[in-house]
Amino acid sequence: MKRTDEDKNYLENLFPCRELYKNLFENAGEAIFFLKEVLIIDCNKAAVKALKIDSKDKIIGQYLSAISPDFQPDGTNSSEKARKLFSFAVNSTDFSDLYWKFKRTNGSTFEAKLKLNTLRDCLNFNF
Repeated sequence: MKRTDEDKNYLENLFPCRELYKNLFENAGEAIFFLKEVLIIDCNKAAVKALKIDSKDKIIGQYLSAISPDFQPDGTNSSEKARKLFSFAVNSTDFSDLYWKFKRTNGSTFEAKLKLNTLRDCLNFNF
């Protein structure tokens, strides 16, 4: 099927919105991560600040377990719990009271309440 002029105009008009959403994402006050399964594919400035790292390039392409201690407070292995968390997010709409313990590069840890959203096959969470 050939793309019409109407389709072309629609796509061109989406670009400014895309830039607006990217700007909102990057400058949001809450830390936001985009995950594909348990692989970090993007994060914003607040996430970089919360983890006390120099740039998001240090965690993009890493698994969630790379910014987590070996075990979560409930004693569950972080890698195992991350996979369960992703499965839960894909199959559920009740995301209340989910907590995750994160580990900074200096070894310090902090716990955060998560807000999960799914976007097709990506998981987005913020705290």
